[in-house]
Amino acid sequence: MCLVCYFKNPGFLDGPNHLARYYVMTRDFQSPFFDSIYETNFRLLPNVGVDFVMFFLGRIIEPGIAFRVVLGSIILLHCVGFYRLHRSLHAGTCSPLVLLLPMTALSYSYLLGFVNFALALGLLPWALMSTLKARNASWWLRLVAWSTALFFCHFFAWMIFAYLTMIWFQLRSEGKPKRVETVALLVIFVGYIALYKLSPSSTEESKVIWSSAADKIKFFFATFVFGPYWKVASGAFFVLLLALTVKKCFRLTKDAARILASIIVLFLICPMGLSIGGNFDARLPAIFFTFLVALANLNASPRLSRVVLGVACSVTVIHLFATGTAMLRTDAEAGRVRSVFSQVPSNSVVTVLSLNFGAATHRDTWYPNYNMLQFVGVPERPMHVQGLFSYPTQQPVLVKKGLQTALPILPRDKEGKIESRQKEFDEWRASIAAKLAPFGIDRVYVFVIDHSSTSAVLTTADAVLFEDATYKLIRCDLAKG
Repeated sequence: MCLVCYFKNPGFLDGPNHLARYYVMTRDFQSPFFDSIYETNFRLLPNVGVDFVMFFLGRIIEPGIAFRVVLGSIILLHCVGFYRLHRSLHAGTCSPLVLLLPMTALSYSYLLGFVNFALALGLLPWALMSTLKARNASWWLRLVAWSTALFFCHFFAWMIFAYLTMIWFQLRSEGKPKRVETVALLVIFVGYIALYKLSPSSTEESKVIWSSAADKIKFFFATFVFGPYWKVASGAFFVLLLALTVKKCFRLTKDAARILASIIVLFLICPMGLSIGGNFDARLPAIFFTFLVALANLNASPRLSRVVLGVACSVTVIHLFATGTAMLRTDAEAGRVRSVFSQVPSNSVVTVLSLNFGAATHRDTWYPNYNMLQFVGVPERPMHVQGLFSYPTQQPVLVKKGLQTALPILPRDKEGKIESRQKEFDEWRASIAAKLAPFGIDRVYVFVIDHSSTSAVLTTADAVLFEDATYKLIRCDLAKG
């Protein structure tokens, strides 16, 4: 928690995007500029758990500090929740494997900055502990309450909750449910699916990408083996799991085995891409390994248990050290970016141009040096960085109609200099001048990232951070040409 809360710019991929949105939604009443550019409207939106918390917490304390408090609290919820789930399914006993929970909290999906999903995953064990208990008069109320909370935190986590609840409901050891109970459960879950289909998240993106068996195998090795954690920690983690499996030291209760088997089946049948705020498969490794660590127990001698204890501590420390190193380097580069943005006056509109970006990921089409360029300078002075909000209708903070298309991001360039693109630049400036006039915008700043001077490349999750890039600022007076 201290590691996450220490850095202002820890380098979580989507983190800057979220943080900028929190500043707008909590400071819109203080800034006429924000009020003229953005509008806040929660509407019927899933995937807004942290947004809802920040809407209130960010008005009490500084949003940047509030966000770090939330990030740390998510880790606490995750570790304590899955630890308690572990004890509840193993009659109060505790396995050394739970010492890997801090590593699963700082997993691939967390480092990608999927904060709403991370919050929902942290709440998931608490929800399961509530519904895996024997049914009584309040069971249905608890089911609806947790379903509602998880649905609005993140729809993926609600899907996992609904799926595992249905599995347990049908296969639990104390007997088959009554038909009316099964129908009632299905009606409740179908109701939430219908609610999702009515939301802007569904109407904005309905594409589903199915994958072949070969794609599944490739994804398993690429993401499950190499993706969830840093490579050194991942290697030690999988060696530990393999050794315990060979020695037949894993011990699972029936409920635990059913949950893990259900998650494996879900991985095998689900699409590679479900447009519910991102790729589903990217989150499944975090879900699977978290449940594996939380639900498994050791059937081992005291000596072997002590060995597992030491290895689990070592793997977690390796992972946290590597993560902290990446955060430190990203925070340092973000300081260089802020020094350039400090020259931009308040109430300014900024767009981005990337030159000589070299190695690329799919994220580079959105922003180069993605880790911190989406959000820099907003705490000190209100400004709009074009492209800040990627989903036109899926967020509670929206750029007002027309501005998003009126100010397009300049196309990136693998090689070249600003001077070589002067004609293209003049045409771009002329095309946006008339479009921005209705918004009262007569000046635009172009933030240029030139990667030709890059001395090091740091890969975090699937994002690439180019260190020691050259940052430049161009002021465009649209009225003067």
